[in-house]
Amino acid sequence: MLKFITYAKLIGILLLVLFIIYFMLSNTAPVEIRLLGKKDPVLRLPTYTYTFFAANAGILIFLIARRIRKLIKDIKQLRREERTKQKLVSEIKTKVEQEQNVKPQSAGKETSNESN
Repeated sequence: MLKFITYAKLIGILLLVLFIIYFMLSNTAPVEIRLLGKKDPVLRLPTYTYTFFAANAGILIFLIARRIRKLIKDIKQLRREERTKQKLVSEIKTKVEQEQNVKPQSAGKETSNESN
């Protein structure tokens, strides 16, 4: 089942790439981009150039998002480990305190037995 999903994703990506290449080759007329309603065009380039920039921007955003997701996962894991360590430290402290509270009482009984 896992191989099927992997192959389906691979076929989907290949179809998308082929569609983008077809679109780029069929639309070679220059396109004007005007920002903020200016009368002069900012850039006058073929459509495939803009498609190339958009695809690269999408890839870059995907890679950044993936890295951020990994960092968030690592931070959550570190927080979990820190909570576990704090619980262990508190358990050890309570056990040590209990042992210290028990020792003076038992030490007092031993001294009273020695005096008799």
